[in-house]
Amino acid sequence: MSEKNTKPDVQLDFTPKTREMFARCEIDDPDQARGATEAEIADMEELLHVTLPTAYREFLLYAGMFEMDGPFVGSDCFLQHLPSLQAWFLEYMAGNPVLHNHEGNWFAFYCHQGYDWAWFYLDDGDNPTVYQYDETMHSSVQKIAKLDDFFTK
Repeated sequence: MSEKNTKPDVQLDFTPKTREMFARCEIDDPDQARGATEAEIADMEELLHVTLPTAYREFLLYAGMFEMDGPFVGSDCFLQHLPSLQAWFLEYMAGNPVLHNHEGNWFAFYCHQGYDWAWFYLDDGDNPTVYQYDETMHSSVQKIAKLDDFFTK
């Protein structure tokens, strides 16, 4: 992670993809997802000294406080997880030679059960490419999707 980058000039709308993902996961009411507020996201950005890309901010606005059975059981990817994820991923990278090429302006936003990680680079625009490493399936880092598609897969 590094210093703040600038806020995007253009507002994108990835929320329909996020709503679609929750609907496909057969949650009785996809509107039960509780989003973070702009103030909560801004506080987190200040705490972490980053500006999050629009696609992730919109996910957080729609479902950033979601904590129940559903598509992310066993996963850390919500607003309250972000500080810990940065520290855990840094530690995970240090102990994993496969990840040494992925240092820099990264931001870990997803971890499932401690072995499946996803991150993006903060300087990769409003809808950055997602990189994923699952130690049970890959011997290398996979470039898997744009961020707005990650949540619908």
